[in-house]
Amino acid sequence: MSLRPELTEERRAAIDWHVGPEDRILPPAWVMQSLTDPVLMRACAESAHPGMRRFAAYSPHLPGDLVARLGADEDFVVRMLLCENHPAAPGDLLLETLLASPFITRFDQLPQPQFPRAGLARFAESEDPGARLLVARDPEAPAELIERLSHDPSAGVRCVVARDARLPVGRLLELLDEPQTVGAAAEGPALPLTAMEAILAAAGIP
Repeated sequence: MSLRPELTEERRAAIDWHVGPEDRILPPAWVMQSLTDPVLMRACAESAHPGMRRFAAYSPHLPGDLVARLGADEDFVVRMLLCENHPAAPGDLLLETLLASPFITRFDQLPQPQFPRAGLARFAESEDPGARLLVARDPEAPAELIERLSHDPSAGVRCVVARDARLPVGRLLELLDEPQTVGAAAEGPALPLTAMEAILAAAGIP
């Protein structure tokens, strides 16, 4: 009821609503049909109701001032939805959201061109394996660090660095023999031709 479009902010505030960080609020048809409406989206983005602000964050057409406003929103889901839906979501916000997100979709924004790369090597000591695998995206990460992460307890981290051209060939071949990393290692750009031929032969491909 508190999310009905005809309500004024005063009437909306008079309703005893509660929206928690884990509450899922799917946008209704009137929202999805109006994502290009600048007046309505501004009203949603400037609402005191986090549900309305979440609705605004679904729009990929928000102007810069509303992107900045929602990017600093106190509600994590608003910030996350902005990252998921707006092509101009700030790179720092994309990184911040990935690090804080408990959801499986946390890595979906990695292909965004504004996702930062410089300085990601600082996460090599993070307790979060999702943060450690970002190290391979840092163009300045030294080969020694990439090699060290190839021994990471997380198979996901090992798979990511197995695809890194900085990984020494010897270590890449070792990952090729590990069941958890064999597929990723087979994609390694430094994989020797002899190893490629052996993979094809084992698969019965002449």
